Amino acid sequence: MLPSSPDVLVCRTYQQQEGYNQDQDQVVSQPSSFELNSSVDDVLSIARDQPAILPCKAILFIPEPERVMWYKLNTDHNHHHHHHQTTSTTLTVGKHLITKDPRISVFHYNFDPLTPARWDLYISKVKQTDQSMYQCHVILNSISSRSNIRLIVEDITVNIQPSDIIVEAGQSTQFSCNFTGKKRVRRETVTWLKDDQPIAVNQGEIISTSEYPNVTMTVLKIFSSKPSHTGIEVLNPNTQF
Repeated sequence: MLPSSPDVLVCRTYQQQEGYNQDQDQVVSQPSSFELNSSVDDVLSIARDQPAILPCKAILFIPEPERVMWYKLNTDHNHHHHHHQTTSTTLTVGKHLITKDPRISVFHYNFDPLTPARWDLYISKVKQTDQSMYQCHVILNSISSRSNIRLIVEDITVNIQPSDIIVEAGQSTQFSCNFTGKKRVRRETVTWLKDDQPIAVNQGEIISTSEYPNVTMTVLKIFSSKPSHTGIEVLNPNTQF
């Protein structure tokens, strides 16, 4: 189920990993013109079978675009000639889906009239084959802007409890998030996020994280629920309450 509001609470782990799998979809030639590019490629690390939200930073250069497109970039390695060729698969154009993959959609929304609209790419349940570089391309007249983000799919199992909960204002509640897998998750790499931003813990909330040889556990406790907590969706590790 897709989130009904832009409020998103996420428990996420970040890992460093080299290389990525190639996509098997049909690809088309990668557009060659580049202007107003983001100088640094972002990296998003997600455990397999979890949702991923890929932000489009190119929109910051062109807040009111004519067209916004998402591509999946694929690099073909020619070992004989030591040559790398990059092609792309078009995923979305505006709000329209080009890909036939039902897991992919676009989040288009505004937080307020003073900030650019968000054009985030959403993958509901990532697979190992989703691991790749993704590009957001924004166009206005003859001006274009691009931003890249590399998606890394970790072989980690994430379990968050509860998956759904309804509480009244003033009641306390808590969420636990456990990471297990072949790779040990370091406690300092685990972060709870809301609207893709780290949660600033105040007097009404507490986060505790413990690391063991076979599991890393983190708990987010809210002592007094507020109306501002309503509509938050954590998509494993994102939840709704």
